Amino acid sequence: MAEQTLFGYRLRPHQQQVLAYEGGRMAVSAVPGSGKTLTLALLAARLIVEGRIGDEGEVLVVTVQNSAVDNIAARIRRILVEQRLPPVGYRVCTLHRLAADILRGRRDLAGVDDYFAIVDEAASARMMHLAAETWISQNRALWLSFLPEEEPNESMQKYWRRDTEAIGREVSKLCKHLRLSPAEAEALLPADGPGVAFARLGVALYALYAQYLRTRAGLDFDDLIWRATDALDQDPTFLAHLHDRWPYILEDEAQDSSPLQEAILDRLAGPGGNWVRVGDPNQAINSTFTAADPRFFRAYMRQPGVTRRALLETGRCARPLMAMADALAFWGAQEHPVEAVRALSFEPQRMAPTPPGDPQPNPPDESCHVRIASRPFDEVSQEAQAVAGWAADYVRRNPQDTVAVLCPTNAQG
Repeated sequence: MAEQTLFGYRLRPHQQQVLAYEGGRMAVSAVPGSGKTLTLALLAARLIVEGRIGDEGEVLVVTVQNSAVDNIAARIRRILVEQRLPPVGYRVCTLHRLAADILRGRRDLAGVDDYFAIVDEAASARMMHLAAETWISQNRALWLSFLPEEEPNESMQKYWRRDTEAIGREVSKLCKHLRLSPAEAEALLPADGPGVAFARLGVALYALYAQYLRTRAGLDFDDLIWRATDALDQDPTFLAHLHDRWPYILEDEAQDSSPLQEAILDRLAGPGGNWVRVGDPNQAINSTFTAADPRFFRAYMRQPGVTRRALLETGRCARPLMAMADALAFWGAQEHPVEAVRALSFEPQRMAPTPPGDPQPNPPDESCHVRIASRPFDEVSQEAQAVAGWAADYVRRNPQDTVAVLCPTNAQG
């Protein structure tokens, strides 16, 4: 493929394919360091420059983090100014900000107070802590009955309090993503069975947490998406107005989008609408503490009518490291000994080095040393001691470099 540029930016081969987008639904699988943020900004600017959005429309760009909002908006603005065009015709925001704005447009449909307050994660955590403390004080004997010992020590009770709050958070989040009130969730619980007692505990905490939110006229981040989706479902005219306002929707970090967040963008795009989702299907960081999971993005990639593209060139690491990561992805997706795990593990794809002359060249192969220690350790402490020794030895031999050690838990770190 011949080298191309757009607005002065030299395009990698896979970026050329993505930026040839004309319309419809498209999923872009992007590996780390593939320039997906720049690609989204270039695509948004191209749609504006070519007059695709009309006189009153905007390209809607949604992402997860506020820092990404500022980055993408600045890139689009810079391109438009360089093209001697006014920096208008685009809206960049987080999914939660988008939902809040939709709610403010039709509060009457969403069933929320005129002056609702958005509760951030810190305040949400405090309210769930209060819900857990309240429930434990009212049901202490039942709460202690979950523990294996008749008289658990303080340390065991401390960890069980922490886990109780975690159960409340997970159940609340799941219920909201299923658009279930506490009463509706309670009605769905079976009379008995494995895990039912924990589920009842979680629903009880969800009910207390929802009560505390109501007293503050508060909505947490999951409430925002839920209520905004309800508003769109109840007023087709309002939805049609938003569809006209945002004829193109570009989504960044799509692997971090939950099913409910995906649903609200699906409604805004509409059947046959223009919706581009860009994400890394093998990145699962947020799935440990949110309702998001990369498997939902992978499912979208395979939907009928969705054009599939990939951003595979990356200069972030040397080729041996890329080969090791690719091998792990293919092994997990095709050879994992537990067949049920294969479909939930990774998307098998091969990263590609950047082409010659790229502004982000790959580090030289000789600078990368991959070693895999496959021998098992009898104790976690033994493994930690060995890893610490390897890290210290590397620092001694390479004092100019920085060492990062990744651990499954903060405590182990």
